[in-house]
Amino acid sequence: MPLPNEPGREPWEIDHHDLDAVRDCGASGETQIFEPADGRLPLVQLPARGRVNVGAASCDVQWRAQWRRGLADGAYAVLCTVGWLIDTVLGVLGCAVVVFIVLGHGQWDAFFLHIDNLAARYIDADTARRAKFARDLTVLFSILLAVSLVWRGPRFVRRLRRDIASGPRQ
Repeated sequence: MPLPNEPGREPWEIDHHDLDAVRDCGASGETQIFEPADGRLPLVQLPARGRVNVGAASCDVQWRAQWRRGLADGAYAVLCTVGWLIDTVLGVLGCAVVVFIVLGHGQWDAFFLHIDNLAARYIDADTARRAKFARDLTVLFSILLAVSLVWRGPRFVRRLRRDIASGPRQ
């Protein structure tokens, strides 16, 4: 049985003698489009983007596969972006830990003493001072996050575009 990916054949074109579950979608009489019996669309390998094939059936299959590829690319972009944002936020929050480690001169006892001192002063402070501290801390972390996003953003976008343009990994 010849494979659909033989030289000279398009990946979505299958000779009607190859498989039992075929359907004529308006292509030539000898070349038909594979439609599985259970109604699921088979995974197909498309030619490079921008290449257009003639034939109503191949256009229909090509359109569905391109739609699925676009959906997969969008899902990949969303997942990568969410992961990248989580990494960036955790990195900025880690800056506070680094500050206390530096204040403690790299010693764990001094690190925890500084944390304890901060917690004790926060608890002893009145409501207005707590609100001011929370506001100042929010502004500081927002500035650090913005700087980090601006600094890391262009590299992330280049990598994401390169990954999507290169197609799925085998």
